[in-house]
Amino acid sequence: MDSGAPSKGKDEKDFTVKFKVFEHSDRSKGYSVLKLAKPYVEPGGSGIQDYPEVSIIRQSATNKHAVEIMCGMRHQNIISMKAVGPKSQDDFLIFIEKIDGSMGSILPYVVSEMNARIPSDKFRRIMIEVIEGVEFLRKKQTYHGNLNWTTTFYKGRFTVKLCGFRYHDSMDMEDAQWQDWMSIRQMLQDVSDIAVQINQDPEREVKLACDDVDALMN
Repeated sequence: MDSGAPSKGKDEKDFTVKFKVFEHSDRSKGYSVLKLAKPYVEPGGSGIQDYPEVSIIRQSATNKHAVEIMCGMRHQNIISMKAVGPKSQDDFLIFIEKIDGSMGSILPYVVSEMNARIPSDKFRRIMIEVIEGVEFLRKKQTYHGNLNWTTTFYKGRFTVKLCGFRYHDSMDMEDAQWQDWMSIRQMLQDVSDIAVQINQDPEREVKLACDDVDALMN
């Protein structure tokens, strides 16, 4: 498999497209990851141009892994690819469904709603959709490979859209799928850490009671 490193010996490559993208290659770890910035859609757009554009390098195991999931595996909690076409000799454009943002950017807001409830109804729905997306990939004999709050996007009223898939050539399928489940636990730990920080605010009267990861998992 190609390491996914951009041409001209650079570790990062920026593309001027609606959806800002750059690919970072870590040769020591044996993988490359497609990093996505928040998209925007120009007003008055129509047709395929209404979808965010992502430009990726053709020779990359991670990109092949991501495209196979987005294009061939339809699920409400997996971000879908709407179209694909060549951009140049070395890279191509894909058009993905519209999304509204990253869960990582609104996580403190979601956590702050919990108050004394473990967890809030909204957070419970979010985690159920994350788990359903991961379980769908497992049943399709594949894995996410890069699951965290930053690669978990949302659409509308917090419909989860998993994105940012990563290929790992150093893991077999079972290990990679197990790592996805460990990533879910880490996401819960992130929520616990945010709750602890919120509770340290002296002006907050109602303290959050979600500082136990095991409680969040039940």
